[in-house]
Amino acid sequence: MTSPTPAETTAPIIILGVPRSGTTLLRTMLDAHPNIACGPETPWLGEHQPATLLGLVRAMREPEHGYCQSYGQPAEVVHQAARRLLDDVMLAYAHARGKRRWAEKTPNNVLHLDALHDLLPDAKWVWITRDALDVAHSTSTVAEHRRGVTPVYEKSLRLTRTTSTASTALAATLRWVNWNRRIESFLYDKSFHHLTYEQLVCTPEAELRRLCAFVDESFDRRMLEYDTTRHDLPKWEWGSTDVRHHGRVVTGRIGGGLDDLDEPLRDGLAAIASLWSPPGLPRAVDLRTTLPVASMTAKLIGEQADLLLPSTPPRRDEAKARIGEVITRIAAEGPLARPQPMPAPLAPAALALALAGVPTRIAPAGDKHLAAIEGWVSRFDVSETLSCDAMSVDQSFPPRPSVRSVDPNGLHTPVPAPTAVVASLDELRSEPFRSFTEQLDLFAGAHGFRALGSSSSSWECPWLWLHAIEPLPLAGLRVIDVGSELSPMPWLLATMGARVTLVETARGMEDLWAKLRERLNVRVDWVFTDDEIIPAPDAQAHLLTSLSVIEHQRDKKKAMDEIARVLCPGGVLAMSFGVCEEDQGMHFPDWNGRALTMAEFERDVWHHPAFASSLPAGGIAWNVQDIAQYLEWHTSMAEHHAYVTGAAVMRRD
Repeated sequence: MTSPTPAETTAPIIILGVPRSGTTLLRTMLDAHPNIACGPETPWLGEHQPATLLGLVRAMREPEHGYCQSYGQPAEVVHQAARRLLDDVMLAYAHARGKRRWAEKTPNNVLHLDALHDLLPDAKWVWITRDALDVAHSTSTVAEHRRGVTPVYEKSLRLTRTTSTASTALAATLRWVNWNRRIESFLYDKSFHHLTYEQLVCTPEAELRRLCAFVDESFDRRMLEYDTTRHDLPKWEWGSTDVRHHGRVVTGRIGGGLDDLDEPLRDGLAAIASLWSPPGLPRAVDLRTTLPVASMTAKLIGEQADLLLPSTPPRRDEAKARIGEVITRIAAEGPLARPQPMPAPLAPAALALALAGVPTRIAPAGDKHLAAIEGWVSRFDVSETLSCDAMSVDQSFPPRPSVRSVDPNGLHTPVPAPTAVVASLDELRSEPFRSFTEQLDLFAGAHGFRALGSSSSSWECPWLWLHAIEPLPLAGLRVIDVGSELSPMPWLLATMGARVTLVETARGMEDLWAKLRERLNVRVDWVFTDDEIIPAPDAQAHLLTSLSVIEHQRDKKKAMDEIARVLCPGGVLAMSFGVCEEDQGMHFPDWNGRALTMAEFERDVWHHPAFASSLPAGGIAWNVQDIAQYLEWHTSMAEHHAYVTGAAVMRRD
């Protein structure tokens, strides 16, 4: 098949980029081409406005009363009609200006890339990036000529489809990381052209020649003539205001973030920006130069991170400097890196990043980290985990280094030792447990999950995190979570790079889950079952989590058989469960299922044949001395809580 000649090419050109990255400059240069019309932004296209074309497509395609379901027609009918409409109106604009082809740039369309691709499967994708510090400075510092143009953007910016926050340099940096990751992930299997703002303003002819070759057009020198009278420049566009104000390409706008941002703030932002680097370029900053974190850096980053959080936890004023210090170190060393003493594995800083839709995952630390991941997954028949996640298939979700993952020889990651205990009130009241619960509840409240509060979850979640989950290299691991409904735990694992599948019997949460998956930019899927069967292939999961579920499952042997079936050899089971010893005055309500005794747990769960060879010698040394105190507390929380809680880590043979 021969390549199309320039005269035959009419495929639309779509410019992608984070706001303040030079998208308007690039669109005016394309608009100066005699064959290409690239007009104002299209807020009527993506779903970031109340009434849009993509919103109409969704309304016709998905709801029960929409066109596709009520008329029994396939979605492609709607897509084809929408393609014709979009092409017709954009070509009408191009033809009115004596041109034959259209291009489009609207940064917020980054939030709707898959839907945009459905409408424009033959589009030519052009991606422009700019230095993160310059983007942060240009976003948070409103130049005099832009004041009053779009007041909402002077005060706030949109991080995700559903999340907006105060427009600060930190928020702009987080958006830079998040949106560029979105674009990179979207473009992975597509043909696209990448250029930088810095290259475009310093060597415009060379860059435009390469761009024209990609879009199958001949270079035209008029693209270098910065004549603002040729373009439609609406008064409501910030970028158009810049074009009218400067009237020329300004190379002096390079490096403004480095020069004008407060040095401590700049250092912290540079470390955070290093969570992602443009294609083909090294990491944004040598992180060794930013550590240890200066106290003023911690203060400034902490104050801005504080604005990302939707509510105020206790001791917020005391925590701001800590938030700043941790958020910078997370960027530098990974999500489990933290100064000592650290009040919780889930730092407020990690939460701030997750709320911004920027999970704290960074590139591999080097050969030792890859060896650690490879060593841990080598016990599974899942070699594709390393090849996919650690190499190049999904660069938006690279493996993260773990400060606990590499032994002195750098050979493997330790797997948690099999352990089973009953709950301890002293543990529940300890600083690590309380702080973890506090932070997880904040995460839950921000996204509509179920808070742990004063329930047994306030013991079982931190216990399973500390004893079973935290040591694992979560990035790229396949996790099955059974029966969590609206628990925040599996979503926390997803923000750290895990591929999570929720297994549920209750339906009706799918819309919320879909919104959360989009908001947090994570890989979470779900399946439904009516009994203990887990709808997943054999040896599918590296980690299976089951939080107080087995007491609700009627056939506990079948439930364990299914867990064993879907776990890879060597895979980890992290579970909690109700324990009811009637001869000790306990009672488990009939409407809530049937809890196990400690002896039944040992017989039916602990000694399941699929887990037997990894068990320590002898039976479980239950910490029975903790039962009375915990039982008294648990019953005081609710009358029907007249039982205790247990938890276990087990390893599949």
